[in-house]
Amino acid sequence: ERRTRADFRHEGLYFPEVMYFFGAGAKGNDGAKPKDFSNGLELVSMMLDYHEHTQDKRFRRDAVVPVAEAVIAFYDKHYERGPDGKIRFNPAQALDTWHEALNPLPEIAGLRWLLNAVLNQKLPLSKAAVNRAKRMQQEIPWLPVKQVDGKAVLQPADQVFGEIKNSENPELYAVFPYR
Repeated sequence: ERRTRADFRHEGLYFPEVMYFFGAGAKGNDGAKPKDFSNGLELVSMMLDYHEHTQDKRFRRDAVVPVAEAVIAFYDKHYERGPDGKIRFNPAQALDTWHEALNPLPEIAGLRWLLNAVLNQKLPLSKAAVNRAKRMQQEIPWLPVKQVDGKAVLQPADQVFGEIKNSENPELYAVFPYR
C-alpha cells in the first residue's frame, strides 16, 4: 500500500507481475505505470481457494478481506472512466502475450469475479467496500468478445497492439482462475 501511494499517489494495493520475495519490484518496475498485469486479483483468487479448502475463518478475516479491499481500491482509483462511465484499463497488457492492450480480459474477468464474490457475501468486507463494489460492478466493461462463425469467442482484450510475445491464453482467465 505504501508503494502504491508512493508510485501512483492513490490508495490501494498493487502487486507488479515480477517482485522479489522481500517485496521490491524487479529492476525497472518501480515507479513505472502498471502496464504489466497485476498479481493482486490472482493473489485474492488463490487466497479464496485456500479458504474454501480449509474453511479457516481467521485467515479469511485477517488476510483475505484486507487484501481484497485494497486490491479493489487500487482498481477503483487507478483507472479512468471513459465517456460511457466504464473503467478504461489503459495502460495495460494481456498477460505476457500482448504487452500493450486496452481492456484486457484477465483484469476485467478478475475484477468481475472479485466484485461478485463480495456482493454474494463470500467476503465480509466493510460497508464502504461493499458500496464501492456495487458501484464498480456497473463500471466494468463487458468481457471482450468477437463473433467467429456466428459464435461469441472470448478475446485477449478489446484491442491489442504490437507483436505477440508468447503463447499464453489471456482469454482462458475467464474460465480459470476467475470462474
